[in-house]
Amino acid sequence: MSGSDDDEIVFVGETRDGSALEGDAKRVRYEVSDGPALATEIPSRTELSPDPTAERYDEYAPPLFRLFKTENTHNEACVSVSDLVRGPVRWAVVSNFKIDLDFMQDHAPELLAIPRLHWLHGQDDLPNWIRANCSNKTETGEWTTLKPATPQWGTHHSKFFLLVFPAGCRVVVHTANLCYGDLTAMSNAAWWQDFPKKTARQSATHETSEFEEDLVRYLNRLGWRGRDEGARLGHVGPEAFRAFDFAGAGAKLIASVPGRHGGADPRDRREASIWGHPALRRALAKMAFSPTFRDAPIVGQFSSIGSFSEKWLVSEFGESLRAGSLRTERDAATDDPARSARENEGAERTGPAGPAGPAERVSSPSSSSSSLGAGPIQLVWPTVAEVRASLLGYAAGGSIPGNTRNLAKPHVAARLHAWRAPATKEDPYGRARAAPHIKTFARYAASEPHPRGGPPALAWVFLGSHNLSGAAWGKFEKNETQLNVLSYELGVLLAPALVGPRRAKKRTETPFCAVAASLAARGILPGRESSPSARFLCLAGARPRCASESFRVGAEIRFTHAGSVLEWSRRTKRGTEAENAKDDADGEDNADDFAVAPLPYPVPPRRYGPADAPWTIDTVHAEPDCFGRTWPPRAL
Repeated sequence: MSGSDDDEIVFVGETRDGSALEGDAKRVRYEVSDGPALATEIPSRTELSPDPTAERYDEYAPPLFRLFKTENTHNEACVSVSDLVRGPVRWAVVSNFKIDLDFMQDHAPELLAIPRLHWLHGQDDLPNWIRANCSNKTETGEWTTLKPATPQWGTHHSKFFLLVFPAGCRVVVHTANLCYGDLTAMSNAAWWQDFPKKTARQSATHETSEFEEDLVRYLNRLGWRGRDEGARLGHVGPEAFRAFDFAGAGAKLIASVPGRHGGADPRDRREASIWGHPALRRALAKMAFSPTFRDAPIVGQFSSIGSFSEKWLVSEFGESLRAGSLRTERDAATDDPARSARENEGAERTGPAGPAGPAERVSSPSSSSSSLGAGPIQLVWPTVAEVRASLLGYAAGGSIPGNTRNLAKPHVAARLHAWRAPATKEDPYGRARAAPHIKTFARYAASEPHPRGGPPALAWVFLGSHNLSGAAWGKFEKNETQLNVLSYELGVLLAPALVGPRRAKKRTETPFCAVAASLAARGILPGRESSPSARFLCLAGARPRCASESFRVGAEIRFTHAGSVLEWSRRTKRGTEAENAKDDADGEDNADDFAVAPLPYPVPPRRYGPADAPWTIDTVHAEPDCFGRTWPPRAL
């Protein structure tokens, strides 16, 4: 077991068929001590096709991302790896920390059937497995492998797919290791979007976008080098992605790369602001939010927790989470949502002490009256009881590496909140027993409830591979002029400024889908029915905002958290049955324009009670789990 803050810990002895779970124990029914019976017989595997019922959620309340399917009964609007990678993929880049190819042969054969695969990984045994089982793939050049170099205690931890189709490419940023536990019985999620090829004019004029530059820069920093793959594929490498039009991206990429970035030289300042939490700070500082979010709480949820000081949590990383400004009346009057962004950008360059100097900090704290303000930081971490009662029992805790020393620190312990809601509340998306491997951060409005009694509004949401540690997000050095990062990470920031408005049904266009033609050929998308299914497959989140689109600030799309799939469905329409029927006939609807963040834990989260103890991987847990095992397992 490594000493890294961000290392993924895999339960020793876990196998793809679940034999480590002691045979029939997988089918045990049991009751969770603080709630009703939740277990049902676990199916042998997940469904491999999109759930057709998902379309009723998309039409009015598009999700900002999708949860991965788990082996239980709550998989509406969820996806599998097979859903994401099927279609005529010409070549692909697969990045992950742990890749169990033996398991993936059964779980997602569509992935391994892609003609050209470039594996970016964080484990030592993957090349050995490939040489033993698929030597023909490497000898012919169909598969390449790369373990990006990291410093001591660092990991290659980013999780993404880049899928190149004849008509475009798909970018998938997700949170799961490609292994049995993560993809069958733990909570994980994915954001993705399809992008078309650039036109001849765009290519000739070298048009680019922020998303494109962020993606290509990160791929280059991973150390992945391009190669010529012949006439059919051409040049394959980071620069190959400049062939696609990312201008309509509905997310902002936030990446971390190992190294000491920045320094006293002003020319190096930008290098320290494009990675880790300063990149998140920089992106949020360009956005203006409703006064609803003044001093709003920030919730962070993760599967690993490092060693850090209260100063780092509150004044460094926390300052990045609190970035952004309040939307002003002047912004609304001028219909200019970017005004505050421009002003913030100027403040970032100048800072409170005047123009930039040789030792200027990477980003100055926002202390003006227009800032969003502080707000409490809440940390969602599973209790021992929640891990013990999870679908994998204590085995799930092997992938949630938090040690006693880190979780017992006063500035951490005082902020801990449980994964599960109180027994009296709905289980968000049926994931109470699917232990968390997902990583999310969000800011929600606690002071002003929804006017119709719905769940809280969200200022923004982050989904990615970053856990709560300085290794993942970076730590400032040298008077905040330098950022030290240990691990490769990738995530997406989702915010209303990146999402377009809802259009009337009769004017709605299906977003670009790189695989629509292929699916139609297979009879999955016949005729007119291809439109909603294409929407399901091409866009995980809400509608991306086109570059040419403008709309009133007051009409900007609302982000919200729904407590369950059922609640999500109920909130799609607000009128009476007769009014909704008329809207359907007219091609209109009276639903609020909002997108749902399917955070699989309650928001606001439930604070730890006196009987709650945080899960710790380095502690003996003698009370048997649902399979009759204790922790640590005998193998350890």
